[in-house]
Amino acid sequence: MLGHLAPDRAPKSAMLIAVVALLLSAGAPSNPATAAGASFSQATTAGGTFTGAWVGPCCVGIANANPLIAGGDQHFLSKIYEPLVTYSIDKTTGGYGPTVPALATDWTTSTDGLTWTFHLQPNVTWQDGSPFTADDVIFTLTLCESPSVGCVYGGGISNITGAADVKNGKSTTLAGVAAPDPQTVTITTDTPNAAMLDALSVIWIVQKKSLSSIPIDQITKSPYWTTPGQAVGTGPFKITNYVDGQFMELSRYDGYWRGKPVLDKIVRREFKDPATALLAFDKGEIDFTYLTADEVNREQGNANAKIIAGPSQVDNTIVFNPLVNPAFGNKLFKQAMEFAIDRKSIITNLYNGKGTALPCLFGNPAYVAPDTEMYDYNVDKAKALLQQSGVNVSSLPTSR
Repeated sequence: MLGHLAPDRAPKSAMLIAVVALLLSAGAPSNPATAAGASFSQATTAGGTFTGAWVGPCCVGIANANPLIAGGDQHFLSKIYEPLVTYSIDKTTGGYGPTVPALATDWTTSTDGLTWTFHLQPNVTWQDGSPFTADDVIFTLTLCESPSVGCVYGGGISNITGAADVKNGKSTTLAGVAAPDPQTVTITTDTPNAAMLDALSVIWIVQKKSLSSIPIDQITKSPYWTTPGQAVGTGPFKITNYVDGQFMELSRYDGYWRGKPVLDKIVRREFKDPATALLAFDKGEIDFTYLTADEVNREQGNANAKIIAGPSQVDNTIVFNPLVNPAFGNKLFKQAMEFAIDRKSIITNLYNGKGTALPCLFGNPAYVAPDTEMYDYNVDKAKALLQQSGVNVSSLPTSR
C-alpha cells in the first residue's frame, strides 16, 4: 500500500461552501471525494430550512438511503440514523478525536479481549415513538453479516462468533451477539478485535420492528428506505419528502433523545457535477456545496460565502494485490514505488496545496503508529530498490 494524500475539507451552517476533497495518493487519479457533511447543529437561530448540495458521481445518490450499504451518503443519513459509538471532533485540527458514546452510554471489554459489553442510552425512541432496545442492535448486526444485504461495513465485525455461519447461509442467527436485558448488548468475537469501536462507529442501527416483515433478500433495495412514514431512525430528522434523482427532505423529530433539533428542515439536492452545484449556490438556491481545489480561488471574493478547510479523512490510494501478481507482494518493489511518488508536487500542482501527505491509509491519527515511515521522493532510491527486487516491470499488469 502506498502513501496517501489527505484532502482538506470543511463543514459549516447557513451559507457555507465546503472545501473538498479532490485527492490523489501515490499518483492514482480518482473520483472527487466527498467531505463529511455539514454540522447542522451550528445554526445560531431556531427554525428554518438548510439546503445542501450532494454532488455526483462520487456518491451513489439520494436513492441510496439504506444506511447499511451507503458509502459517502452516510454523512447525510447520520441525521436519520445513529451508531452505537462515534468520534468526537478535535477542536484544534478539525479531525477525529477519541471515541464517544452515541446510542451506547458506555462499554467495557473482557480481559481476554473477546467480549464487549455495551449499555444503551435510556429513553431513546424511534421516530414512530416506539422504544429503541438491544433487539434492534442484534437485528442490525445480523443484517450486516447476511450475504443478501451487502452491508458496506460488515467486514469490520466479521470475527464476531457465528458471523461466518450467517455469511455462508448456515444460520440466520448471529451467535456472538446477545441481549442480557433490553438495555445491554454483548458482542463476543473469535479473536480480539482492536478496531471494534471503529467498526461500530460506521454501522447505523436500524429498526427491527419495521424491517423484520420485509424478506431479507429484498431489504437492500426496498422502497422502505425512501418512503416517508416508513423509514424510521433514532436521529434528529426524519424523511418527509423524496423525489428520485432530485432531492430528499428531512423534517425535525421533536422527540429526539438529545433534545429538539434547532432547524425545521434539511433538504439535500442532488447535482451531477460541482460546477452546477456552485452555480446554484451563487444564485442563492442552496446554503452549502463542495468545491474542487480549483474553485477555491474563484469563491474567495464571494462576500456571501465562507470557505472553511480541515482534514477530510478521505484519501486516495494504490493498493497492490499479490493475488493478481506475486510481484505485488515483493517488499523491495513496494518500497521502490513509495520512493517514486512525488507527493509534494502532486499536492502543490494538482490541488493548490489543499492536501496533506499521509504515511498510511488511516486519516485518523489514533490508528497511525508513531514510527510509521513517511517515504520522501527519491528517484535514485526507487531505481536501486526496483533493481534489487528483481521484478520485471514490463511483465506487470497495468491499471488506468
